[in-house]
Amino acid sequence: MSLAKQGRPAHFVAWLIGERLVRGTVTIVALAAVARHLAPANFGVLNFALAVVSLVTPLAQLGIDLILVRDLVRYPEKTGSLLGTSFALRLAAGIAVAAGLMLAVRFSSVVAGAQPALGPLSLILIAQAGEVADCWFRSRVQSRAVVLIRGSVIVGGAIFKLVLVSIGAGLVAFAWVYAIEAAAFVSGVAICSRFVEGRAERWRFDATVAAMLLREGIGFAAAGFIGALSIRIDQIAVAGTLGDAAAGLYYGALRLMEVPIFVASTTAASLFPALAIVGDDPAMHQKLETIFGLMSAIAWATAIGATIAGPWGVPLLFGEAYRAAWPVFVIHAWATLFLFSGLIRSNFLALRSAPGTQAFAATLVLGIQVLLNLALVRRMGITGAATSFLLTQFVSAWLLPLLLPALRPCLLPQARSLLAPWQPRRWKEFIAAIYG
Repeated sequence: MSLAKQGRPAHFVAWLIGERLVRGTVTIVALAAVARHLAPANFGVLNFALAVVSLVTPLAQLGIDLILVRDLVRYPEKTGSLLGTSFALRLAAGIAVAAGLMLAVRFSSVVAGAQPALGPLSLILIAQAGEVADCWFRSRVQSRAVVLIRGSVIVGGAIFKLVLVSIGAGLVAFAWVYAIEAAAFVSGVAICSRFVEGRAERWRFDATVAAMLLREGIGFAAAGFIGALSIRIDQIAVAGTLGDAAAGLYYGALRLMEVPIFVASTTAASLFPALAIVGDDPAMHQKLETIFGLMSAIAWATAIGATIAGPWGVPLLFGEAYRAAWPVFVIHAWATLFLFSGLIRSNFLALRSAPGTQAFAATLVLGIQVLLNLALVRRMGITGAATSFLLTQFVSAWLLPLLLPALRPCLLPQARSLLAPWQPRRWKEFIAAIYG
C-alpha cells in the first residue's frame, strides 16, 4: 500500500477554520438580516426546508464520503477510478432522492408546508455529487484551494442575500441562493482538483469499484440517514408541534451553532487520514484518546462561550423577536460535549468497515430522541426540544460504547479525554496531533 503525499493537519485546520471565521463574520450579518426580514414564521419555513434536504443528503451521498477518503489514502493508485465512480453513483442517487423528495412534497403533509423552498433546495442533492473532489483534497489533508473557493462562494452568496433583503424578496429567492451556492462550490472544487500541484487523475467509471463502494456504502448511507434523522428529530418536532414561528426561533439558535460544529468536524476530518494509516494497536488507541481530547476542548470552549454570550448575543443579532431562542443556543452548546465525540466514533466505525453497527447505533439514538421529544416538547416548548437533544447525546455517548463491541475501544479514550482540556500536561499531545 502506497500513501499519497499529505499536508499537515494544522495547515488543513487553520485554513478551514480561518476561512470559516472570516466568512462567518460576513454571513452572520446576512443571516441576521434574513432572519429579521423573513420574521420567525417564514425563517422557520426556510430552515425547515434546509433541514429536510440535509436529512436526505446521506442517501444521495450513498455513504461514500468516509469510505472514499479512506481508500484514497490507502490506494492512491486508484484515485481516478475512485473519484469517477463515486461521482457517477452519487449523481444518480442525487437525482433519484431529489425526485423522491418532490413526490413527498405532493403526498406528505409533514413536508408540504416547506414546498415553496424545497423545489430549488432539492437541486443541492444533485450538485452534491461533485463533492467527491473535496474528498480528494481531504484525503491529502489540503484545504487552501477549497477554502478560497468556498469562501468566495459563500461571501458572494451573503452579499446576494443582503441585496434580496433590500428589495424585499420572498423566501423562495433565498432558497435559490443556497442552491446556486452549492452548485458553484462543487464546480469550483472539481475544476481546481484538475489543476493544483499533484492534481487528481482523470475521473473514470469502474464497475468493480462501483460494486465495492455500494456494498459498503449503502449500509453507511442508511446509518447516515437514520443518524441525520436522530440529530434533527427535535427540529421536526418543533416545526410539527409548535408551528412555524417557534421553528424560526429554534432554527435561529441552531444557526449560531454552525461555526463550532464546523470547527469540530473539520478537526475530525483533518485527523481521519492519520487514523486510516495506523493499525489496530496501542498507537491507534493513543491517537483516539488525543483526538477525543481535541473534540472535548472545542466543546468546552463552545459551551462556556455560548453560556456567556447567549443571553445578550441572540437578541442582538436577530432582534427582540428571537430573544426566547437563547436558552436553546446554550443547551445545544453544552450538548457538544457529547455530540463532538460522536464524530470520532463515526470515523472509527468507517475504519472498521462496520455500517451495520453504525445503523444500529443511529436507530437506538433515534428511538431515545423520539421518546424524549414526546415527553418534553409539549410541556417545555423549544427549550424541551433542546433538552431532549442534550439528554440524547449524553446517553448515546456512554451507552453505545458499552452496548456495541465495535465501539468499545472508544469508551476508555473518550472517558479519559472529557476533562483533558483542563489538564495542561495533555496540551502537548493536542499540539503534536495538529502539527503531526
